[in-house]
Amino acid sequence: MIKFLLSALMSSLLPLAAQASDSSNSSAKTGMYVVGQTHQASQPSQFNQASQPSQLNQASQSSQACSEVIMTAHPDYPPYHWREGNHIVGASIELTSKILSELGVEYQTPYMGPWKRVLNIAKQGRLDLVVALKQTFEREKFLRFTTSPIFQNPFSVFVMKGQQFEFREWQDLVGRVGTKNAGDRYGNLFDQFARQYLTLEESYSTDSNFEKLKRQRVDYFIHGRYVGQAHLALRQDGALFTVLNKNLNEGFIHSGFAKNSPCAYLLPAISEKYAELLASGEAERILQKNVERWSQWQNAQRQ
Repeated sequence: MIKFLLSALMSSLLPLAAQASDSSNSSAKTGMYVVGQTHQASQPSQFNQASQPSQLNQASQSSQACSEVIMTAHPDYPPYHWREGNHIVGASIELTSKILSELGVEYQTPYMGPWKRVLNIAKQGRLDLVVALKQTFEREKFLRFTTSPIFQNPFSVFVMKGQQFEFREWQDLVGRVGTKNAGDRYGNLFDQFARQYLTLEESYSTDSNFEKLKRQRVDYFIHGRYVGQAHLALRQDGALFTVLNKNLNEGFIHSGFAKNSPCAYLLPAISEKYAELLASGEAERILQKNVERWSQWQNAQRQ
């Protein structure tokens, strides 16, 4: 079922195309958070050599300062990304790693803690790239986002079966108690609406929020539709929950370089490749592949 929904979702993205924008000069990073093994890059691809002359000129000026890209993501957001040991893996990491390898850039993918901590580390400039997150005004203060999304990621409302309620607009959530993952954002308009009108608790993991629902401590849980369904597919009590038909929003997720990262010159090239991989269907293939990978990893952890 998840595969079918993901396929239908990603097929709607085929017409997407994005124009790369010029990145501004970036300063040298300090106090860089480095964990794990560096992935050696192959030589830059023909795509990089032939179709990115301006980017290559800028790269020649910045390559010494940008020795490698330190990238990370939300540690509990499958199939887009999740933690395995001391590393972050998943569809967003695989897709972005593929691009960096084609551009001849080395990288690391360390686990840096809970999502709120990751964002604080990005604010401090102690990493280069946060992959696949919602673009908001708040995050634009410390991140430069790709012009093309990496994936679509609709947010939805999860409830206990038998406790569904009519949801046609955001106003239908007023007067109910909800919960969300700490650090998650859903777009500027809804975030502002939530601050003014909703009662929203926070927890640090998806499973803890589903436990709140199960114990009837809250009425609903806001989460990514496909991420939530991926979690429920592996929970023994997953059949007790359901997701309301209407999405909270039809959002996209982008990647963002820390504003002080010397590697931010790569932004136009990564944006262009994101658009190409969405249009070609390669992004869909990688996403579905990581649905299976996450399921296999979770089952292995339980044995």
